[in-house]
Amino acid sequence: MVNARTLQYVDQMIKRIVEFRTRRRDLGQQILDINYDEITRQPIATVRRIYDHFGFRWSNEFEIAMQNWPRDNPQGKQGRHTYSLADIHRTHDDIKAQYNDYIKLFQK
Repeated sequence: MVNARTLQYVDQMIKRIVEFRTRRRDLGQQILDINYDEITRQPIATVRRIYDHFGFRWSNEFEIAMQNWPRDNPQGKQGRHTYSLADIHRTHDDIKAQYNDYIKLFQK
């Protein structure tokens, strides 16, 4: 279960990310933002985009290993975790309001 200390840590981390990214816009191509939905829907294409962005070498062996990963490591293999906003006494609107700067920063 997520507790108040964890929420404070996440809040502080998100605040620092927004401050850093706002202050260091000069970093440009040194940072590549990846959306969670993007990497979960199209993991291989997303990782290929990361490799291309940073000039890393892509290999067929690596791609095959990525293709095999879900088969060998299915989601929930180590047990399932379920979380809900109700568990932390928050609503979707609460999250949108609290993290609006973060959401705007990474919105596509």
